[in-house]
Amino acid sequence: RSGREYAVKVYRELDAALRGVQAFVERERIDCHYQTCGRFIGANSKAHFRALIAELEQTRQAVGFDYSVVENHEVHTEIASDSYHGGAIIPDLGSIHPGLYHAGLVRKALDAGVRLYPLTNVVGVEHGASGKTVRTSKGTIAAPHVIVATNGYTSRDLK
Repeated sequence: RSGREYAVKVYRELDAALRGVQAFVERERIDCHYQTCGRFIGANSKAHFRALIAELEQTRQAVGFDYSVVENHEVHTEIASDSYHGGAIIPDLGSIHPGLYHAGLVRKALDAGVRLYPLTNVVGVEHGASGKTVRTSKGTIAAPHVIVATNGYTSRDLK
């Protein structure tokens, strides 16, 4: 919907994020069972299979992401099912234990002297000449720098 150029930018940003997490986990020795295991994408119909391969080929041509085709008769070598009409493998995707990753991030932050305020809602950030003032459900905090890290659920007050 947003065009090829935008899609390429998103894929490149996702790839940079993946590589960044891989490097960070390794460098900081965070034990979170990170592994590059690949991903199988199954096709629910012959038409879905053709569309999937066409999309993956466009992505490979645009950004260089590799994939391999799994024909209908080969599906059982990837998963314990013959229900799919073929599929594809994205080899460089990985998995991570999110709870252990979070615990490792918290430990690294505390070791670095970061002060955490759990169970505290941020209701606004004001930018002043001498730094930032963070308004929370438990009072205000003065800080020279503020990082807003909320995944996909950032309120309009914090954007």
